[in-house]
Amino acid sequence: MQLSPYFPHATVAPFVPPGVLRVDALAARLARLYARSERAPAVFASPLGPLSAQGRDYTVPRFLYLSPLGSDETLRVAVHAGYDHRDERSTDAVLHFIERLLLAPDLGDGVNLAFFPLIDVLGHASGEVRGLGAESWLDPLSPEIALLARDARQRAYDVFVRIEAAPSAPGAAAAEVTVRVRGDISSDLGSLAGELLTSEEFAPFAVRFEAEALPVADGPLALAEDFGRAPLELTLVLPSSWSPELYREAVAQISKRLLLRYRGHQSFGQHI
Repeated sequence: MQLSPYFPHATVAPFVPPGVLRVDALAARLARLYARSERAPAVFASPLGPLSAQGRDYTVPRFLYLSPLGSDETLRVAVHAGYDHRDERSTDAVLHFIERLLLAPDLGDGVNLAFFPLIDVLGHASGEVRGLGAESWLDPLSPEIALLARDARQRAYDVFVRIEAAPSAPGAAAAEVTVRVRGDISSDLGSLAGELLTSEEFAPFAVRFEAEALPVADGPLALAEDFGRAPLELTLVLPSSWSPELYREAVAQISKRLLLRYRGHQSFGQHI
């Protein structure tokens, strides 16, 4: 039996589709992605860690998509999901995005991506509810956020994209995706975010943009002073009532269009 690269002391069980990402199912899916990335030209598995809990070692899954002709001017984007291990659809959607890139790495030059499909690793292993999404990155209490903060300082991302499901409300039938924009809207990257606030190019999905004023005390933007330029954070909040298929398709299409818009921003390279 093959050992899981995510749960190192557990054997990999066959993947159980779809809906709930059980511990053994997620381990098996990650194992397959790690194996496929070894033969992929543009997608690489590079987990963070190790981190220890209750006498066992774990890693935070990370996959890198590197621009074939990258340079210092290449846009650097971190895609985060699974701050709460119960948000299984967000984790599934990011894993699906990675799987599509392995089949067809069609984002092209001009963007480097780091995917973190499950941040709440220890919560997923134990079932504990921990609330990592609101934790300080300046003085993190959880080992996962400490690893993310160190990675962010090393790679100096330009844009952070967070994927999460909206809390379900009784009788709600939301059909809209909300994108929350945090960061310096007066910066070069922020000016494009301002243009997107009224954009209608995400059809067939209805997307509403919201801007949050500075300063930002939580999340990766709390580290902005450690970066060479002011980063942005875009949080995609999708209806939890959507089917897994619709949810993952919306994440893929909206994220890709946002990334391509930033990649094609003509004035970006002038402010590197």
